Amino acid sequence: MLLAVPSRGPMSGPPQRLAELGSAPWALDPPGTASGDWARAVCRAAGFEPQVRYEGPDPLLHAHLVRTGHAVAFIPGLIAADHLHGTQLARLPGDPHRTLYTAVRAGRAGHPAVRALRDAMAQVVADRPAQSPAGTLRE
Repeated sequence: MLLAVPSRGPMSGPPQRLAELGSAPWALDPPGTASGDWARAVCRAAGFEPQVRYEGPDPLLHAHLVRTGHAVAFIPGLIAADHLHGTQLARLPGDPHRTLYTAVRAGRAGHPAVRALRDAMAQVVADRPAQSPAGTLRE
């Protein structure tokens, strides 16, 4: 997971500390979801309650809101290479990661379609370019 800020405008340039974004508008996943609760906990641990202006489960929409200067957001590194032009990225303290899971009915894990999906997901992760965040935030 990475912090994304706009490349231009008043919120541009990754901060030294996450707390510097306490008054910024945020795009976050909804509360009650693992990613939404995690994001709010990270902000609270940094000493502020995020000003959530945009709420939804779509990281591509979050990326668009950052790129257009409307918000800052936590973005999965998996999409960063293809969808974050016009943003600047920073690594978060502790370099948090997320885990993606697939689930199928018992006995179907070997089905060709399931194997193809899982293989494709693994290939995307393996092929993605290394991230070049502007820096790492301090706690």
